[in-house]
Amino acid sequence: MIERFGPLRNLWEGEREKFIKYVKAEMNTICDTETYMPCVLNSLLCMHCLNNFMKDNQHYQEPKMSKMRDFKLYKSRDAFHEDFSTGKMLSGVIVKSPDCDENIYVCYEERNNSQIMFESVKFNDEKGCSRFNLYYAPLLFSNKKQDILDVFFVKSRDEIRKRISGFVIIHPMVTKDQIYRKLNGHTVLTHCWRIRTANGLCGFVPQSSDLCVFVED
Repeated sequence: MIERFGPLRNLWEGEREKFIKYVKAEMNTICDTETYMPCVLNSLLCMHCLNNFMKDNQHYQEPKMSKMRDFKLYKSRDAFHEDFSTGKMLSGVIVKSPDCDENIYVCYEERNNSQIMFESVKFNDEKGCSRFNLYYAPLLFSNKKQDILDVFFVKSRDEIRKRISGFVIIHPMVTKDQIYRKLNGHTVLTHCWRIRTANGLCGFVPQSSDLCVFVED
């Protein structure tokens, strides 16, 4: 291939910009077999050829690759609660209120209404604490939907982008015994390395002690 087309760097970002996204679209699962990759590449080749033929069709619109990977859209409220109960890292978004307050929400699908639901994430700051310059507070999460107060709905994924101003991860406290306890609390980190405190989201100012963040006192 190198003899025919030249160095591999010449093939990077060539005819189809950001080609890797088309490969990822074909790899929904990964199988450790000899036939897996040939099947993926054959499927990719067929799609590539079909798109080239369809370029002359004025009614054809090439599928757009989703850019929702910045945060997780949970399949249901129960799916989010399962991740919360088992100590997994949670995914959320930032929504600005009309008075410019920044609030944290999680998103999940409401299949009965064919809508996407935003539910506000609340923290019990009365039991908050600091650990290695990060602030942790227990999540206030009710199992009953009727107890939910701060929610709103959108009808499509495109509307999500219009409503959010950032992304967050909500990480449980990691203790020395590595046992997850809900009462230990969660910390919040944004996509631009801001953190949550009892007063809301703020800028993160590193200190010298951060260099030893993984060392127990």
